[in-house]
Amino acid sequence: ALAAQDYPQEDFEVIVVDNNSTDKTAEIAKYFGARVIEEKRQGYVFGLNTGMRAALGEIIAVTDADTVVSKDWLKSIANSFDETGVVAVTGSLDNLSSNRVVNFLMTSFFTIFLKVVFALGLPHISGFNFAVKRDAFLKVGGLDLRYEMAPDVDLGIRLAGIGKVVYNSEMLVSTSSRRWRDN
Repeated sequence: ALAAQDYPQEDFEVIVVDNNSTDKTAEIAKYFGARVIEEKRQGYVFGLNTGMRAALGEIIAVTDADTVVSKDWLKSIANSFDETGVVAVTGSLDNLSSNRVVNFLMTSFFTIFLKVVFALGLPHISGFNFAVKRDAFLKVGGLDLRYEMAPDVDLGIRLAGIGKVVYNSEMLVSTSSRRWRDN
């Protein structure tokens, strides 16, 4: 999905963080042209932090291995940063499950949740679908490695202290419901 973006290929890089995988993740990622970085400290927060700090671009876009981004995902992200003062953006999801009722409920609930928290001035960014300006990420000190769960949410709150964190409904991804089943 990242290789099929409606965005100039020379204007973005794909980084895959190998966080002690036991399969062929690194090999497959390299085959598809991704830059693979190893992170030996086990855990989402460590892998995410390592990948974000390694990014070279002005904007760091983040998604997960079990997430498929829409064809215009990067274009939607870039458009979000056209507004003055925006330091981060997050978007919607389409839940991937074999159960259509679960998909509808999860997608609807999450969209309503995002709209409510943003309306209340409590920005919530989700690790499977967000982007941040690199300089803002560094200015707030990056991710807080103490948070094993939801370091992205904490990051969004801290970013809101230095600029606008916005919700873009056109920034759509399809993601696995695994994280909700497992938790």
